Amino acid sequence: LSHPVLSGFTSAAAIIIGLSQLKNLFGIHLPRDKQLHNIFGSFIPEVDETHLLTLTISVLSIIFLFGARKIKRKVKALKRFPDALFLVLLLILASEVLDFGDHGVDLVGKVPKGLPAPKNL
Repeated sequence: LSHPVLSGFTSAAAIIIGLSQLKNLFGIHLPRDKQLHNIFGSFIPEVDETHLLTLTISVLSIIFLFGARKIKRKVKALKRFPDALFLVLLLILASEVLDFGDHGVDLVGKVPKGLPAPKNL
């Protein structure tokens, strides 16, 4: 396949994946879909249901990650700093201290230990 075709395909995939995260970013419920117009069509009526704390945490996390990337480019000593891991640990701590779950933020919850049992054996 030619470069423009591959570039268009990967760009479209990135846009669809990014837009599929709108529900998590805004804290609203949207049906799963792979078509752009359906994603937007479902999103627009739900915007007024945005959970502001979830949106605030999302936006601040994105700002942190972009800011960390910019700082890591300028400060060589921080080049290997695991910014995403640090952010996850920081948000786990903040969630515990500030009770995000009690304020309507969806949390992962308890993660089962070990490997899942094999199915269909």
